[in-house]
Amino acid sequence: MPNDRFDFKEFSIVQSGAAFKVGTDGCLLGAWTDVSGAERILDIGTGSGVIALMLAQRSNTAIQAIDIDVSSAEQALRNVRQSPWSKRIDVHHLALQNLKAADEGFDLMVCNPPFFKASTLSGNVRKDTARHEEQLGLTTLLNCCRKLASESGRLCIVIPSHRLEDILRCAMDTGWHRSRQLNIRPVSGKSINRILLEFQVDVPVKMQEEECLLYDPHPVYSHRILALLRPYYLHL
Repeated sequence: MPNDRFDFKEFSIVQSGAAFKVGTDGCLLGAWTDVSGAERILDIGTGSGVIALMLAQRSNTAIQAIDIDVSSAEQALRNVRQSPWSKRIDVHHLALQNLKAADEGFDLMVCNPPFFKASTLSGNVRKDTARHEEQLGLTTLLNCCRKLASESGRLCIVIPSHRLEDILRCAMDTGWHRSRQLNIRPVSGKSINRILLEFQVDVPVKMQEEECLLYDPHPVYSHRILALLRPYYLHL
């Protein structure tokens, strides 16, 4: 999705100023995240604002979106102001570590986190901040979110499959319990390469785990992916 403008069914994203562009990972996370029961939502590392807008499309909830990159936060704010839900979404140039916990806490937090190691740094500071975990490692992310969560708070994220053991270990150390998981294979016969995860403060009755193909066959989205993205993508 390299274009500077991406039109969805109910909103548009201009992303020329965002360090983190609209991508399939973020869109799947926004579509898969369960917004039911959430009265206060936090979008961490909002980038162009796409996930916050996707969540706003199917909820009546107040949403706070933050980004450490000032140009991304400004871009997200412009996109939010052009959307039907500008009165419900607040955008701030802010690092997660500097966000103050409110008394009631967030019921739902969503993050498409930086997950690459420092060894793969490109030298582009803005892109490296958005994609690498030097400034926001998994332990810091989960620990901060645990402090910001309400008593029944949830956290939804997307990760590459090779980071699953890392994040489950971090979750155990920071008091999160895995409640849902969607494993995604790019095509039949290939290994799982992306995982959508939901954690919650309360211990779930049973962890729900699914698996699906992204394409079936390539470049046609599978039925499961179509069901997730059809409410948003303009041409599905």
